[in-house]
Amino acid sequence: MQIYIATALTDVIIFFTVFFVMYRAGEAGLSNGLCTLLGISGSIGYVITSFASGKLVNHKNCRHLLLISSLAGTILCITVFFSTNYLLNLFFLFVFGLANGIFFNAFQAFMRNSSSKGDIIKTICMYTVAWSCGTSLGYLFSGSLYKLGPYALSAIVVLTGACVLWIFRKDSSIEDKSESGNYPLSTNIMFVWMGWVIIFVVTFVERAILVFFPVLCAQKNLGPFYASLPLFLMMLGQGVFSIYFFRNKNLFYKKNIIVIMNILAATTLLLVWVFPSYLVYLAGFTLFGIYGCFAYFSAVLYANNHFENQSYNVGINEGIVGISSILGVVISYFWMKALPGPDSIYLGCAMLLIILIFITALMPVKSREKA
Repeated sequence: MQIYIATALTDVIIFFTVFFVMYRAGEAGLSNGLCTLLGISGSIGYVITSFASGKLVNHKNCRHLLLISSLAGTILCITVFFSTNYLLNLFFLFVFGLANGIFFNAFQAFMRNSSSKGDIIKTICMYTVAWSCGTSLGYLFSGSLYKLGPYALSAIVVLTGACVLWIFRKDSSIEDKSESGNYPLSTNIMFVWMGWVIIFVVTFVERAILVFFPVLCAQKNLGPFYASLPLFLMMLGQGVFSIYFFRNKNLFYKKNIIVIMNILAATTLLLVWVFPSYLVYLAGFTLFGIYGCFAYFSAVLYANNHFENQSYNVGINEGIVGISSILGVVISYFWMKALPGPDSIYLGCAMLLIILIFITALMPVKSREKA
């Protein structure tokens, strides 16, 4: 259990820093183009280590990689808080992304090695709750404490990072377990492909919102706490609803449910675009967080449910997360330039979800098909 707390705390550190960087950029009057580069620099590093993880990460070295990447990430966060040089911050965020890519691939190596086939769904549920709630708290804490300045924020990050390192130093649960039991659900490989498409789209949309919403709020002189609250609710909803989906795991293998969830997500973003207001952001982002929970949970489940190809599937998952994070920010930037009004970002994201509706509807899978 402690290792999931460590994962949540790591996400607190990451998104505590991400919100600070993006809100500071908007507050300083940086153009959306320069903010775009800040938003993707870490994702580029994440992609590199994710695709290399198949050769770097294994059950023997995952503990050491978790410790090293956690320590490096904490140091880099402090550096970013104090640095006001734009080019240096681009570099620091890139290296930060490298460290984060190592961390999360090493953690998923832990998941594979500490979970049997029968309890992998429980492990994925705890993982989704941990990283989603950690992300939500990272945004909330950063928005609430933003005005304290870099010294106070650095102290918070150091204390949090120390807790993470202590847990990984003491936790003895990272050990190989026998792959006993049966596959819990369908092993149709098409679900893995569907998961890759879904995780690409949900990451594209979420990353665009998480990067640009703080910037746009700062440009509108909306305070940091109010800028962080909708993002907190989105990620909190994503974490909390993991428990519901854990208890209703067969939903992930029902094609009609997958299509309906995509329709609801697209509709939500269209409503946010048509009726842009702070209350709509609060409600709309929360609802999208529930969809995000379904999307991430399903993609991780499909990848890990194929024990013979887990390392490959998970590496592809994380690589797609990194690539779509980059594309989501870059394409959304050009989309906002092409159409009037910053809220056009939600229209672009909704259109991508509409495309996903047709892709998932046409994919040749049958509900709960067995191998």
